[in-house]
Amino acid sequence: MINDHPTSEIIAILGHEIGHWKLWHVVLQMGYMFVNIFFMFYLFSLVITRKDILTSFGYKEQYNTLAFLLFLELYNPISAISNLI
Repeated sequence: MINDHPTSEIIAILGHEIGHWKLWHVVLQMGYMFVNIFFMFYLFSLVITRKDILTSFGYKEQYNTLAFLLFLELYNPISAISNLI
């Protein structure tokens, strides 16, 4: 990067990245990711233990892999909305 850009552009890029750090963007993003992962695992724990969810989709037996794939399909809209926030 140092060889490909002039000094003024390098200073602008560094200023931009330091601004992210100064405004706590990094820490806030990490906090959001931790909350999102906790919420996702909590919802997954509800789906994997409920046989009625799998039977409502036409499956007769409880398979963890199938529950995981079904959870991913059900969580996809929630993930899209949370990413917008």
